[in-house]
Amino acid sequence: MTVLRKLLIVDDERGIRKSLERNIRRNLSKDDIELDVRHAADGEECISLAKEERPDLILLDIRMPIMDGIQACGILRSNPNFDPTVIIILTAEATAEVKGLSSGADDYITKPFDMKALLLRIRQAFITSEKRDVRLKDPMTGLWTRGYLDNCHIEGEIGRAKRHHRSLSLVLFEFDPCYALKDDHASVSKIVRDLSGLITTRSSDVIARWNERTFATLLPETDEAGARIVANNFLQMISAYDSRLIPSVGISVLDPENHVEAMAAFAETSLAIARDRGEIAVNGKMPG
Repeated sequence: MTVLRKLLIVDDERGIRKSLERNIRRNLSKDDIELDVRHAADGEECISLAKEERPDLILLDIRMPIMDGIQACGILRSNPNFDPTVIIILTAEATAEVKGLSSGADDYITKPFDMKALLLRIRQAFITSEKRDVRLKDPMTGLWTRGYLDNCHIEGEIGRAKRHHRSLSLVLFEFDPCYALKDDHASVSKIVRDLSGLITTRSSDVIARWNERTFATLLPETDEAGARIVANNFLQMISAYDSRLIPSVGISVLDPENHVEAMAAFAETSLAIARDRGEIAVNGKMPG
């Protein structure tokens, strides 16, 4: 069965881009891999094209005008949407691979290319990207999983918030279906899918499926007041979708002394209190 793989080739020399695409297509067609290949001539164009449609693999030159590959790689790696994407840097400099790997690249290959070695890396990169995507995404909704949020993202956001003295909030949204639906798994699944498509976020926010009927949103640069606005929007959305559903919302706002586990624990404690009391709870407490 033929599988589609998305490849972005980034190099300021058009001839190199064309030669790479030609050789890669010719060899991977034997593996029943259909390629969707796009080209970029600099780091800014790379980021723009990647945001339009996330590639499985980026072959990224280091020395380019406007924005070099090191800077582009760092920007891409700071965006969780590109976590499944494998980045292989292309360099003619013997020492540049250290900078590339430090910026978040997965691998490197030196110019002039050993085509056999490059093809081996590309095949492995597509396998790696697929495994990352499956592990990090909830198959029912396409949202990030709790494991991703716990293990790959919250810690980094807490570190950034503390370094730059910025706010950070974690909001857990839960719905309890009416009694008639509780034993109807198909109906609950439909509600989950529907709601996952209705929740709106900013581009900087990260939304995940926390458990069967709970969603989580990590909100950078958002204090308690901002988190409450997001929470109330969710409550209104639930009411408009189906007034028989009973929503609960728990919020955790970053404390300078909190660590990763504490922030998630406060959010879960808040959700349990909200479920019991029928009001939004923050940091494990009802509003005083």
